[in-house]
Amino acid sequence: MAGYYVIVASASRARFFNLRPREIPEMESGPNLVEEDKLENLEGELPDREVFSSPKSGRHRDPVGGSGAGHGYDDHRQEHRRELEKHFAEKAAEKAVSSAKQAGAEKLVLAAESRMLGLFRPMFKEMEKRGIELIEHDADLVNYSTEEIHRHLAKRQLLPEKKPPRR
Repeated sequence: MAGYYVIVASASRARFFNLRPREIPEMESGPNLVEEDKLENLEGELPDREVFSSPKSGRHRDPVGGSGAGHGYDDHRQEHRRELEKHFAEKAAEKAVSSAKQAGAEKLVLAAESRMLGLFRPMFKEMEKRGIELIEHDADLVNYSTEEIHRHLAKRQLLPEKKPPRR
């Protein structure tokens, strides 16, 4: 069986898993997905009022006595959020590649929503040159249990199914 390493990620969290084969097939079910680490992007979960100094974006109000016609402006909040997500994706990708290599994985399964997949994709190009196959799955599984993640990915044939002990 090829070695698998799994990362499930969102804009605010990344979880890293190794798929470990069963040691005693007659007595253990397996293979087993084992969570090894996680990263959190604390700024990714904060509301705008916690990240930015001014509470509103998009419209400037005229002072009292003005014409009453405010003007719109772009304070680049969305751009800033995207930069935070990109930085987090870079950090998570670096950790995933390092851990996958250390685990001897031949396949890295990346499950994330499409926006995050787009951020991760260029970062994994180098990994594929080193012989680790990238398998992408467009789904936000970061809040699923380890068992649910394994079942979800196995159902879509992205990981081997967990089998009962051989008796």
